[in-house]
Amino acid sequence: MAEATGDSGDRAHGPNPPSESHFNNPESPANASVDIPNPPSPRNESSANVSVEIPNPASPRNVNASQTFRHPITGENLSPQRFTTLKAWALQKGKVMGMGDTDDLGDVMDYVYAGALAWEDTVQMRNLIKKSRIRPLQLRRAITVNRQQNAQACIAYLCGTVARKPCVPCSRGSGPFAECVMVEGSLLGACASCHYGGEGNRCTFHISSKSFHLRPIRSMCGC
Repeated sequence: MAEATGDSGDRAHGPNPPSESHFNNPESPANASVDIPNPPSPRNESSANVSVEIPNPASPRNVNASQTFRHPITGENLSPQRFTTLKAWALQKGKVMGMGDTDDLGDVMDYVYAGALAWEDTVQMRNLIKKSRIRPLQLRRAITVNRQQNAQACIAYLCGTVARKPCVPCSRGSGPFAECVMVEGSLLGACASCHYGGEGNRCTFHISSKSFHLRPIRSMCGC
């Protein structure tokens, strides 16, 4: 009976060692049949996903490349090549143009409009290009539009209002423009000449200057 029990025990536990050897032995066919096909399956799925995802981001670029772009000021329909060329012209470092200057791409006004095109994504420029142009460009010196403040200042000069009394820097002949011109609600109150070059806070009409001049009045009235 003891031997029978031992034999039955051997028979009962006999399948377990082969089962463990199948999982522990990397060369086991059972292990190969279970483990090897599984890893390629996610790889195949991921490669399938890549093949679907790659064309999707590329499709907008292909569409844009075939579209025309509208100039925000002139309304001209620009080809992708013309669009890229004008932006590169405006952003060219060291480039300056004055009154009467011309280039292969146009005169100084074309250069200013190229600056508006290059910086049309800024909030200030989007607000300025919505306004009507009411005066021609008049410069004291050559300008560059490769900075957003400079391009914004040029457009502000074309559509703003001449100050009744020029700010202190303009009265001294500072800035590139012939007149002290402001646009209500834009450039933090500064005139176009002072805003040019990112120096708007020096303008007498800048909101920081107004706050400074109001402080003595408030202190005197006890406000």
